[in-house]
Amino acid sequence: GENDMSGKNTVIIVLVVLLLIAAVSVVSCAGGKKYQVDYHGQTDLFKGAKASYAAGKHVTLRFDMIATDTDYSFYVDGEAVNASWENNAYVIRFVMPDHDTEVYFSAVNSMTVSGAFSEYYPEITSFRYSYSNPFGGCGYFYKVRRDEDDRITFTCYMDEYRDFGEMTCEISDTVCEDLRKILEECDLIKWDGFHESDPDVLDGDGFSLDVYFADECSIRASGSNAFPSGYPDFVTRLDALFAPFTEELLKVYENAPRPEPEE
Repeated sequence: GENDMSGKNTVIIVLVVLLLIAAVSVVSCAGGKKYQVDYHGQTDLFKGAKASYAAGKHVTLRFDMIATDTDYSFYVDGEAVNASWENNAYVIRFVMPDHDTEVYFSAVNSMTVSGAFSEYYPEITSFRYSYSNPFGGCGYFYKVRRDEDDRITFTCYMDEYRDFGEMTCEISDTVCEDLRKILEECDLIKWDGFHESDPDVLDGDGFSLDVYFADECSIRASGSNAFPSGYPDFVTRLDALFAPFTEELLKVYENAPRPEPEE
């Protein structure tokens, strides 16, 4: 009788152990389900970033693309997270939630030189502004370039007149000075480092801006369905400045002889 009881106890213990192992396996499988991470098209800027993580995973990312005079903020799932400064990089740590999430950052120039712009950037050497609207067909760009001989050229392109390609003419230094004043009065130095997007808008528009100066300083900004403060006023003034040149170029290109179509 004692042997039968001992055997039954052994069977019960084995069954309990098997049930515990099965329970642990179920919990492990549930915790191991992976979810996607959307880096807003900037995956390469986050060192160690992966496309997906298991729920509950402790994630560590490094961000070392640091610009001077720029304040950075980091967000996980729409909430700001603290980033520690370690070995010349920001380190972001978070626990992966049990759903797809977003990881992104915002950057704002921290310099406060409003009203003294010309003292820092006396001469524009290169300027490029572009507006994109993939679904509207009304994208365009402006380029201004000063070469080594101080020859200044203006180039524009418009989706509406894509057959004309890039149209170019020479402009005076006065126009460059007017452009510099627009940058100063719109305080565009605060735009430097602005690179943001709104992933919830699928058919919107965007812009990019690259300005280089004689003292090798620059302003670089871009946005996709996201725009810095004062953007509408800047674009209105920019379009007004270049309107006489775009109109004249369109007349020239419209009247230019076209090659005969091949038979």
